[in-house]
Amino acid sequence: MKTKRLLFWIIAAIIFFVGGSFFVLWGAAFWTETSNSRKNGFKNENGKITNEQIEEYLLEKRLELKKYFAFNLQQEVKTLSECEINSFNSRACSSLLIDHLSKIAKDRKATCKKKFITFLEKKFEASEEWIGEKLDEKIRSGNYWIIFEKNKDNDYRYFGNNNIKPNVNNIEFNSIFIVLSEPDVKIGRKAEILEIIKTDPSLANRV
Repeated sequence: MKTKRLLFWIIAAIIFFVGGSFFVLWGAAFWTETSNSRKNGFKNENGKITNEQIEEYLLEKRLELKKYFAFNLQQEVKTLSECEINSFNSRACSSLLIDHLSKIAKDRKATCKKKFITFLEKKFEASEEWIGEKLDEKIRSGNYWIIFEKNKDNDYRYFGNNNIKPNVNNIEFNSIFIVLSEPDVKIGRKAEILEIIKTDPSLANRV
């Protein structure tokens, strides 16, 4: 009787050990796969990014895009009363937008932080629809997104008038110039901008 009982406990212990080891290994593998999926921005087994994950490229992940740069006026651009500057078509940026714009401008050899966005219809020409209170209304509405090709050969966007003397207190010197008539600049709602972002080379075969 004692021998049978001992044998029973030995078999039970072996089953428990083998089963427990399998469960631990399976759990570790599952956790690793899930962790890697999140790290790589994937959710599905086929490696496709979800629509929710694509939205991250509108803000925190936008510097990972190879071609485009997008931002929302309401979220990241201040109205005239908020930024306390004397300008009819320039507005101050949020701290995150300043950081991101400065980084892409630095790639073009810019040496200053880009703290402002100056909106123009054409080079050296403001748009009547993007000045003063009309501009502030667009900022407050939350419906306006802007996207542009950040690597396009366009020094004016990052440096403006070459005759501007370097001055850290000069709005133009510290501005990114958004010329609304340029073909690579698009204004739209969130859904429209997301469709453009999906075509970015960095997301090839992932959407």
